[in-house]
Amino acid sequence: MTGKTYHEGLTQSVQNNNTLSGFGYDMAGNMTSNGSTTYQYDAENHFTKFITTSTDIYYYDGDGRRVKKNTDTVTLYWYDRSGNVIDETTSTGALRSEYIYFNGKRMARRDSDNSVKYYFSDHLGSASVITDAVGTMTPHPLAESDYYPYGGEIPIWTGDSNHYKFTGKERDSESGLDNFTARYFGSSLGRFMSPDPMGGHVEDPQTLNRYAYVRNNPLSLTDPTGLDFYLSCQHTDSNGSTCQQMQVGTDKNGNAQMAWVQGQTGDNGFTATQIGNDANGNLVDRTTGTGTYTADVTGSGVQLSNNGGATSATGVFLNKDVDLSGTNQVQSYDTVVRAGNLPGFLFTFQNSKLEASQTAAGFFTAGGTALDVDRALQAAGFKYTMFGGVHYGSNEYRSPGDPSGHFIVNPTIQEPIAGVPQTRGTMHFGETNPASDFWKHVGQWWQ
Repeated sequence: MTGKTYHEGLTQSVQNNNTLSGFGYDMAGNMTSNGSTTYQYDAENHFTKFITTSTDIYYYDGDGRRVKKNTDTVTLYWYDRSGNVIDETTSTGALRSEYIYFNGKRMARRDSDNSVKYYFSDHLGSASVITDAVGTMTPHPLAESDYYPYGGEIPIWTGDSNHYKFTGKERDSESGLDNFTARYFGSSLGRFMSPDPMGGHVEDPQTLNRYAYVRNNPLSLTDPTGLDFYLSCQHTDSNGSTCQQMQVGTDKNGNAQMAWVQGQTGDNGFTATQIGNDANGNLVDRTTGTGTYTADVTGSGVQLSNNGGATSATGVFLNKDVDLSGTNQVQSYDTVVRAGNLPGFLFTFQNSKLEASQTAAGFFTAGGTALDVDRALQAAGFKYTMFGGVHYGSNEYRSPGDPSGHFIVNPTIQEPIAGVPQTRGTMHFGETNPASDFWKHVGQWWQ
């Protein structure tokens, strides 16, 4: 498409404290001016005022979500339990737009005139094409855009009022900034307006740049390394050659843990698809050495995608006690993952426990205090809960729906690294949510 041969001009001089030359900052590191525009923040570092020839004001709820925008007009935001904006209204509650989601992705919009628009997004969730209710593409859709790696928009056809653009985040027309909930992102700068409250990890220097967007790897929301997962599948009578049961571990009684996984059947039998890194660090199918994958950590577990996000499957962790080669050689390493929705977290997966419906489990380290971790987890959709809280002295968070992800945060473990506080805890994914079936959850917990 037009624009693919162009690139962003993101040249800026940086000072010793990683702030940009010619821009103003407050003591917390928030950008306060760019020479012609003033930005103001509240005590919790929420961006509250955008001041040019006029003043635009933003309001937030206790979870840090923007609930009101006062520009030329007033917009109120209404959220579902997962944190998605489902309605935008006027100050009197009159509908402006209603949004429909599938699997967490914005799929359609109904405006105040009852017209329906459909969203077609790329693998990052950026709105690439928007059509009318019947999907008209000729001579052109309602709107079509391409995007530079750091989010600058390349309009191909304009004709729709959509303001959810790069990675599906709202782009404010008054400022040009993208609302990422915890912070605002400037696509014209290729970095955030405020430092990451979660800090970073000295073993991964890219994370120490607290203004950087996804570790300066914008073509993928995640940068996983060392993955060792099978891809789950739903077995049917017709897919026996590509979906079979494989052992992924053993339970406490020595019984095999079996899972339906993807693969191919050849002359030597069934070979399961195993995801890992090639010699260049790319995430590929180990059995073929090809096919680039990305990964994300959600309430359901580790989601592995390829073909630009066209195909996706839940990863099932391959436990250390499984002999892959038939020579009594077992794995001797853990799996380290970084996730786009929790960029300050370093996940180390160590096992699956299918008898408890857990597809992946392990521990994490996060750069920041327990309060920083609380805010990050809740912004990512994991809600603080005391329901069935049996991990005394810890803070617990769980994703809504089934299957469910569970974080157990130990607020007393604070180990500063290079001056950055570190918070640790454990997590597991795939089990039944106790809010939907308490006794089933209890049965899994006892396994």
